[in-house]
Amino acid sequence: MQFLTLVGNAFLQKKEQPHFKNFARHWQIIFENRLRSYRLAVLSNFPIHFLCLILLKTKPFNMIYAIPTKKGIGVEIWGTRDDLEYLYEVVSKFWNDEKFFNVKGYEDKNNLISSFSYEIRKASYGSRLTRNSSHYSFEEIHYLGFKTSWVHILFSIATLKYNMRMVESNKGEIAMFLHLEYWIERAMESYDPIGAKKLLPYLDNAIYTGNEYLYLYMRKINATFFEMKGGMNSFRKLAELMRTSIYSTEDYKTLLNFLQSESKKHNCGIEDLELNDDDKIYEIEW
Repeated sequence: MQFLTLVGNAFLQKKEQPHFKNFARHWQIIFENRLRSYRLAVLSNFPIHFLCLILLKTKPFNMIYAIPTKKGIGVEIWGTRDDLEYLYEVVSKFWNDEKFFNVKGYEDKNNLISSFSYEIRKASYGSRLTRNSSHYSFEEIHYLGFKTSWVHILFSIATLKYNMRMVESNKGEIAMFLHLEYWIERAMESYDPIGAKKLLPYLDNAIYTGNEYLYLYMRKINATFFEMKGGMNSFRKLAELMRTSIYSTEDYKTLLNFLQSESKKHNCGIEDLELNDDDKIYEIEW
């Protein structure tokens, strides 16, 4: 970790702007607390400083970052058009691969990731959020962004990490996901440190991604969270809702039993069920 500290200090000595301070903290937190979540085969073949060098090449002024929405429903993810296009390219590698269409549960995970990928793509076109500079600089650079709920982003990251085990990942792709995960954690903590602490396990491996019906689980938890209308109290209760995603908890079993009962009632597979939620619950201030 001395290498990280030296590089981080060099950046801070060179520049006192928030971008560089965030960048240095970014490395420290990522590699000390998050690398264990990405212990894939590819990581065992090269030393940690290679990942640091990848991040060194990332332009501090132009990179993906996230901030919480005002009502705490989720995050706004921001970047330049190039940033978002690259994020879209990386995400696209880890879903909708024909080689895995016969793998049970793969289509379900495709459904989950596709909606996240869709928002990235629409944002890169300028069809979602726009501003003339980042939140960390007055320099005029066109920034684009999109909103996604805490539930959706937590499930999306977990599912992408699961799918990364199925294909070879390069260093740049791993660095991108580490970077995104760091900013999601940072956004949580900036909204409410108490609620964020309870949610951190779901950025690791708490979500059972081997679940063949992960998309339906995400939809159910997300709908319930939106019904709570946002705010700090709702955010602090989210970790309890997310327990439904943990294998073998009572909440997990209860939802699975419900889905099995509904599939029998409608004479279809669980994967063919549609969540009957009212669109109006999503029409709230984020």
